[in-house]
Amino acid sequence: MNNEEKIMSILETLTQGQARIETDLSGLKSDVADLKQGQVEASQRFDKLELGQVEASQRFDKLELGQVEASQRFDKLELGQVETSQCFDKLELDVATIKSDVKHIKRTIDYLVEDDAKLSRRLRVLEAK
Repeated sequence: MNNEEKIMSILETLTQGQARIETDLSGLKSDVADLKQGQVEASQRFDKLELGQVEASQRFDKLELGQVEASQRFDKLELGQVETSQCFDKLELDVATIKSDVKHIKRTIDYLVEDDAKLSRRLRVLEAK
């Protein structure tokens, strides 16, 4: 092989290498574009995740507020139950007092009826004389 053929062979090899490099470079550019698009999509997904986290946090705050309100209502109900129980106890005492008073009044009426009967008998005895 003469020098010219060697040079041509080297040039052909260089041309093929350059063509492979250009093909590889084109593939790398495509890969970089895909990576950039993936990065944009990942960033959008991350933004959606952050928004979802904010919404979840707001819902959690509302749930906590609802739990506090429910706890306060429960406390009011317990207080109302205690007050109702105290009123019921007072009513029971009042009923017992009224029953005692009714018994006393009945006894008094019975005594008055007896006294009236005695007075009526004495009056008849006196009228008969």
